Amino acid sequence: DSATLTVTGIDTATYDTHVIIITGIRVATDATGLQLLLGDSGGISTGDSAYDSHYQRSSAGSASYTASTTEGAESNGDFIGLGLNIGGNAEEQFCATLFLHSLGAVQDVVHGTTVYQADSGLPSGGVVMGHVDEVMTTTQCQIKATSGNLTSGRMQVYGIAHS
Repeated sequence: DSATLTVTGIDTATYDTHVIIITGIRVATDATGLQLLLGDSGGISTGDSAYDSHYQRSSAGSASYTASTTEGAESNGDFIGLGLNIGGNAEEQFCATLFLHSLGAVQDVVHGTTVYQADSGLPSGGVVMGHVDEVMTTTQCQIKATSGNLTSGRMQVYGIAHS
């Protein structure tokens, strides 16, 4: 039961690409969102306009798609959005597979897919993409809920070697 879940020790000098696996995340507050933040040895990047991202989502209860952005007025770009209206009941969870690409003197980018039970109880999910608005050596990643704590789950980060 914690406000954030942070994984440190990301080694972008050895691996240009990392896969971030998020499984079984449960939120304490029903109908909350989930956010991804990245950081370097100085800490997690926060603040207005630190990130640009786009999240496209759908639900088993609808044939249409919706989208949100974390650039501009919606959030002032202070995170990469992963999901909205995530259910907080005992049987509901959030999962994602994300790729982090770190190529030196350019901005790190993230893309991937998410799936979760919405507060309606229906499966929801989508595609996320984003980046940090600065060039940095990423050494850590963090997830947090927009309201309340994370009650359980895990996040694992794996480096992918290029041959």
